[in-house]
Amino acid sequence: MPNYFETGDYPLDLKHDGLRKGRSARDGYARGWGLEYGGMREEVLADSVYVDAMSLAHGRTIQAEPCRMNLFLLAKYFLPRVLEQSGTASGSIFEFGSYRGGSAIFLAAVCRRLGLPVRVYGLDTFEGMPPTDKAVDAHNAGDFSGVDLAELRAYVESSGLSDWLEFVQGTFEETAPAQLGGAAPLLLAHIDCDIRPAVAYSYEAIRPWMVPGGYVVFDDAHSSSCLGATEVVEDLVIRRDGLNCEQIWPHFVFRLWPHGESVESGSNQTSELAELEYRFRIQRLEGERAFASLTADRVQHKHDQNLLELGATRSRLEQVLLQLASLEAAHSELDLAHSKLQATRDGCLSDLQQTRARLEQTQLGLTDIEAAHRRLSEAHEHLEQQVSMARSSRWLGLGRLLGVGPEFKLAK
Repeated sequence: MPNYFETGDYPLDLKHDGLRKGRSARDGYARGWGLEYGGMREEVLADSVYVDAMSLAHGRTIQAEPCRMNLFLLAKYFLPRVLEQSGTASGSIFEFGSYRGGSAIFLAAVCRRLGLPVRVYGLDTFEGMPPTDKAVDAHNAGDFSGVDLAELRAYVESSGLSDWLEFVQGTFEETAPAQLGGAAPLLLAHIDCDIRPAVAYSYEAIRPWMVPGGYVVFDDAHSSSCLGATEVVEDLVIRRDGLNCEQIWPHFVFRLWPHGESVESGSNQTSELAELEYRFRIQRLEGERAFASLTADRVQHKHDQNLLELGATRSRLEQVLLQLASLEAAHSELDLAHSKLQATRDGCLSDLQQTRARLEQTQLGLTDIEAAHRRLSEAHEHLEQQVSMARSSRWLGLGRLLGVGPEFKLAK
């Protein structure tokens, strides 16, 4: 894709003569008008860098295509310029709200393909949205959950993007300060978190770390479902900080300038420059104070929550200890009952053995009695046989006739 942005002839013949109210009207027209009306969409779709990066992000992003294309144009044609003007050897891109990681993967793949010394940080809870401001936010806590972060990180590793991309899990309040403080100077902030509290915190967090002329992109502040994000742009970016957007389509794009560098080109009035620089410094100090106050409030809120959770945990622990004491008492009673049962069992076994011995002795006596009974029965039968033979004797019958001889009577 040709670099139309250096010549000034696409899509409008605007002079690139500096900044107007902190923005380059020419650059804003070239990207926004070019994508919406000027046929640049087809140029981007045919760009091999875009095609390769999109192949890695496919199925992992729900970002609107024009927004992704504008990020591509910023990364390919404008971040190298900002990096060079900042005088730093490397830079960073911070994305607030990564969901399934698609847009962060896309930006990292573009930077890798172009050889930019830029690392992308994708910040998200990866467990759904935190609590929202229901006075203005349409989204609810828990929206955009169901992300397998382990799989996402494994995909980054297998795609060879580990040197260009890191996903950071947690709320922005928990993770952003340390990550911003440890990263290379910030070139581009992609704020894609939809809800007022998160968008406000993200904007306040990145302001102290942005290089002169760095880009802040609010992906959802123009969306009909994200008035909370729109309110942040209205209240903080435009009204409080006095910034003017470089693009309003396909999303809001602002540039941050320190110390009056955003004064219109051609103006050499020292007083105007001094006044603008003073105002910017005051705004920066107020913003930093507000950010510090917001951070302190959030830290205090987190501390209070931790105290409540600690109290609840202590109460549960006390209940567990009471239950444990009750279990130990029951265990002691069970041991005592078991000892009694064992003693009873031993006594029963002893009685059983004694009864068995007596039974065996009785059994032996019965055996002797039965043997004696058999002998008596046999003797009785033998005697009956002899008596019967004597009764049938002829001599006995003759003696009875003569009135002599014995009488044989057997007892029954």
